[in-house]
Amino acid sequence: MSDSLVQVRPAEYGAVAQAMTAAVRGQWTFREADVARAQAAWSCQGAYALLGEFPGQPACLRLQLAGSPQPLTALLRAAGQAVPRHARLLAVVREDWAEQRAALEGAGWRQTWASWGRIWTWAASTISRLNP
Repeated sequence: MSDSLVQVRPAEYGAVAQAMTAAVRGQWTFREADVARAQAAWSCQGAYALLGEFPGQPACLRLQLAGSPQPLTALLRAAGQAVPRHARLLAVVREDWAEQRAALEGAGWRQTWASWGRIWTWAASTISRLNP
């Protein structure tokens, strides 16, 4: 690990939870307890990585990222080294989370599954014209 890559300390759990919530654009809310529950938590130049269980996937570990792409590369290396040989490492990243996608793609990760969805803006949709 590089000198700038450190384990997150309990005093930092609140800041990490806020960064993780911001990284997912508030779609989920992370709490200090979520950070404490992680199997590993690293910090590097203001970026964070959490490694934990992936519900329903016993042989997988879930990687969650927050921060800019450059320090995330060091965090990805640390996560890869921490994963037991029998486990798979998965990250769940939305297509519009550019900084996370850039870090994962830059580290050679590949997309193995995609779920497509759409957010409707009612004022711009044809459905809004149906309202009286």
